[in-house]
Amino acid sequence: TELSNDLHCLVMDEAFSDVYFKFEDNLIAAHCNLLVCRSKYFKELIYKAFASKIKNKRINNQNDNDDNN
Repeated sequence: TELSNDLHCLVMDEAFSDVYFKFEDNLIAAHCNLLVCRSKYFKELIYKAFASKIKNKRINNQNDNDDNN
């Protein structure tokens, strides 16, 4: 399906990767959200590593006023 093809393109595009694994002399791009969904091991590992960074993180759009933060 079109959705399936679009998701495949996103997964295979390193520009959208947010984590890399070094294996011998190679870097392998991956996606934390997919690792978390598919693996209990990576879920625990990633949540522990990023818990303090994502706990209170807010993404502001360009229309947000600084007084509202």
